[in-house]
Amino acid sequence: MNIRRIFSLLILGALLLPAAAFAKSSLPSTHVCPDCGFEGRLLEGEEPTCTKAGWATYRCVNCGAYDIKIKKLGHKWVSAGVDEATCTKKGTKYYYCSRCYQDKTETIKALGHKWGDWHIGRYKTCTTDGWRWRTCQRCGHEEDETIRASHEWGSWYVGLAATCTEAGWKEHTCQVCGYSATVTIQALGHNWSKWNVVKKATCLEEGERDRFCQRCGYQEKQQIEKLKHKWGSWRTTTKATCLEEGVKTRVCSRCKSEETQAIPALGHKWGRAAVTVKATCTEEGVKTTTCSRCKEKVTESVPALGHRFGKWTVTEKPTCTETGVRAHTCMRCKLKEYDTVEAAGHHYGKWKVEQKETCTTDGLRVRTCSHCKEKDYETIPAVGHAFGNWKQEKSGENYHLCKHCGLKETKAEMDARLEQERLAAEEKRQLASEEAAEDAAEEAPEEETEEEPEGESAGAA
Repeated sequence: MNIRRIFSLLILGALLLPAAAFAKSSLPSTHVCPDCGFEGRLLEGEEPTCTKAGWATYRCVNCGAYDIKIKKLGHKWVSAGVDEATCTKKGTKYYYCSRCYQDKTETIKALGHKWGDWHIGRYKTCTTDGWRWRTCQRCGHEEDETIRASHEWGSWYVGLAATCTEAGWKEHTCQVCGYSATVTIQALGHNWSKWNVVKKATCLEEGERDRFCQRCGYQEKQQIEKLKHKWGSWRTTTKATCLEEGVKTRVCSRCKSEETQAIPALGHKWGRAAVTVKATCTEEGVKTTTCSRCKEKVTESVPALGHRFGKWTVTEKPTCTETGVRAHTCMRCKLKEYDTVEAAGHHYGKWKVEQKETCTTDGLRVRTCSHCKEKDYETIPAVGHAFGNWKQEKSGENYHLCKHCGLKETKAEMDARLEQERLAAEEKRQLASEEAAEDAAEEAPEEETEEEPEGESAGAA
């Protein structure tokens, strides 16, 4: 039977055990009081489990009731079987807790192959590959690998020894097939001695050093860079002023050379600007600033203050059609400035119909300004006839009636009316075309007529 199935049945059987099997309490019925040492009797409590702490309440005859905490028990794992690992597959160990029957598993690493000795399938030569194989002693799996072709070289023979500057060569021969291979020996390079100082360097002149190759005796010379000056502290020889640079000097303690450097001009140290001429509303003022070192003065203008006008006051009220006047006064120089107040404009009320429009005559409406009582009239265009459906009289003549005024119009009357409207529209279009032509003629530039020379006109005469 599969290990996993057996494990599942064990857990299920534990869960189906009767509750009476767990009814017996593990809490002690008595406990020594931690304060007075007398024996306490159990009142109530909760037993600890594998994952949860328990508690108990005892009553001491001296101290009364007190509580204690009981540590959780922790799981008590029991083995429930194992799925063995193989060379390439992981295994599993199964456990269950003998107290709470919780389960867990542990992974067993794959064992890996247990290889036997290599067996030669084909021996390699100097130029062709061979191969070999081996078998796992546990699962019988086989693997093989290539044995690369290679020569069995003898000792090196030096044909030309390398020097410090020139390469040499050497060769070796295969003891099996007799093949020879030649290899270049790189030039050795010089084996230099330590540098020897021939001439020491100073702050002003370069030095010189040399060294020799201990193998071939070759000499190499090299210049030593000049030493950097060992400057002392800067000393001020000429103080700087507000406008002119100063000079500072330092001396090399090794060669006594001197170096000078300019000290930047200090620049003016201006104090606070003082107003020497006060500004007014329309004229600029002047303020002066003085340097605290050299006492030089500079002046700059103070912008004119500009007028500081108060609120506008209406001196002459506007009407619906005429402008008014307002003024305001500068609080500094008392200058008065005047401005026009725009006309208020009419404030008309609602339109009132004085004469109602009809189908053929215009109407008239009026509105009144609430300020000046002036009246404004406007024409209401005639609404025009609104004829209904055609009807027929006993005589056979067709007619229709206007829905607004009840006018009766026959078919012949309608045709005459439409013809009259067409002629009127045609006349209106023709009149508009003539006006447009006249406007175009007025806008076009006039053609200049050439004047005949006086001599030609005289000859013709």
